[in-house]
Amino acid sequence: MGTQRPQGRPAVSGRVYVYRNLNTGTWSVRALDGPRRGLVIAHPAEVVLRDAAFLVSAAGRARVLRTGVRNVHAGVAGYVAPRSRLTAAEAFVAVTYNPRRNATFVAVPSGAAVVRAALVHFPAQPRRGSVPLRAWGAA
Repeated sequence: MGTQRPQGRPAVSGRVYVYRNLNTGTWSVRALDGPRRGLVIAHPAEVVLRDAAFLVSAAGRARVLRTGVRNVHAGVAGYVAPRSRLTAAEAFVAVTYNPRRNATFVAVPSGAAVVRAALVHFPAQPRRGSVPLRAWGAA
């Protein structure tokens, strides 16, 4: 996403929150800082974040488990980074989230909880199913 943006919109700056759009399968990017705070500012097919924190709302997860209806309650907060940062990155950890299996994002296949990462790549997603996130410097 780095330099690409919808026409008429400024480049993304400041912290953002990225989550999977439940209707389209793309990613939704919501501004956490600045004048557009709280607004979805982009729907990229893929995006890269740096200084990332993996977040899950316990109340949102409980609602999914209670009702069986999907809702946006998990995502990653951080700063948009250029995709070129991935070429310099070394070994990564695959990361996934399923509210019916885990209360946090987890590393695949170990199942260890992941709460932070230096760099996270959100790959393009198929309409059905999902491709795990890739995280470098995960903790």
